[in-house]
Amino acid sequence: MASSRDGLAATVVATRHNLACRRFQGLAVAKSLVAHDGSGVSELSSEERSRRMFRMDLLRALPTGVLETVGATFAVLILERCYSAGSLEKALVASSPNIGLVLSIVLVDMLRRWPENRTAAGFSFAAAGVLVIAAIFSSSLPVFVVTVMLAMVAFGGQTPLVTALYRYNYPANKRGQLFGKVGIARGIWSVAFGWAGGALMEANPSHYQLLMFAFAGMAFLSGIFLFKMPSPPAAAADTLGRRNPMQALRWVKHDRLFRSLLIAWMWAGMVVLSLASLTVEFLANPRYGWNFPSGKIAVLTIVVPVIFRLVTTFFWGFAFDKVNFFILRIVLNMVFGLSLLAFFVGKSEAFLWIGMALRGVAMGGGNIAWNLWVTKLAPAERVSEYMSVHTFLTGVRGVIGPPLAFWLITIVPVNTMAWISFGILLIASSLILPHVRTATLND
Repeated sequence: MASSRDGLAATVVATRHNLACRRFQGLAVAKSLVAHDGSGVSELSSEERSRRMFRMDLLRALPTGVLETVGATFAVLILERCYSAGSLEKALVASSPNIGLVLSIVLVDMLRRWPENRTAAGFSFAAAGVLVIAAIFSSSLPVFVVTVMLAMVAFGGQTPLVTALYRYNYPANKRGQLFGKVGIARGIWSVAFGWAGGALMEANPSHYQLLMFAFAGMAFLSGIFLFKMPSPPAAAADTLGRRNPMQALRWVKHDRLFRSLLIAWMWAGMVVLSLASLTVEFLANPRYGWNFPSGKIAVLTIVVPVIFRLVTTFFWGFAFDKVNFFILRIVLNMVFGLSLLAFFVGKSEAFLWIGMALRGVAMGGGNIAWNLWVTKLAPAERVSEYMSVHTFLTGVRGVIGPPLAFWLITIVPVNTMAWISFGILLIASSLILPHVRTATLND
């Protein structure tokens, strides 16, 4: 297995060298032209790239913070309060970001000839366009469901590309901390917009059309900042002359540690995504005994977890850079599990608040770990491929999880589902435990 992987690595190095030579010859014809992203990135040092990336990502914190509230709360809340939609429509919208993650493994391969910053920006611009359609034709439930799904698919599809930009621009020993700082800014904007959007919906549910226009504008703004991020030359991703878009999956076969972590993440992610998709339904549907107003739901599902995510994000970023990653992942699994038990099993409203606070703590670390963990395993030129496999499998469980959860709650008590989920998280952690002492990571 080691020799097979070494052979692949040698082929990659040789191919990249040939491509680099050809590209240098082409660039010599016109020295005044800048690199692929059109922003002079080829002339930037690693420190300058890191500073520019951080500056653009910090500006992008506003639109991404606002857009986090779409799938987390407002899309399902609008379906419940404005359309009285059924479980099918809610499940489709809740699953749609994960459809984008499933497609990312194909999209990354298809679009590898373009720089990652431009491709990621293109996804944001496409999402902005369909969200405008959702706002204009807001009276139609089918149009709303389809357009919101398409926007969420676009956001999911760009994920591996953005991770590759983090790997390219941020130094390994500061990557988690820089990502965490931006996460704090993003969380502040999520809290502010969640509060304002919830108040707007509570005052008049028909105002959701204004929310959709706001989401469209934020998607467009996010695209602008992505476009301005430093990006590696597109040719660096075009290796081995691959034609099969699913060939990124070969790393599951050749990298044993990668395979093992993917299996553990599959178990843990399935239960977290499944039960998380029921959060708004659990609070808004009278069937479960709460039936909270829209404003209170927005505070519980956006403001509370994001505040606790903000408080703990920098700590998690430091831990990601300095602490054994496998221990970190096990701790996160346990915090997620306790949050599910508190929220869905607790007998009083206080447990709802405790559960969402714990979820926020877990999200602070989980967001960093989910976005950056492949940078600890993958070679620099393979980050987008490794990440596309990870996001593909995340998408698979995300597509299956919400519809499965909405179906299961019709036949299984939700508190029973929470206990089963906690048991599965224990199993996932046991799969990671053997690697604590034996595995060696890149960074």
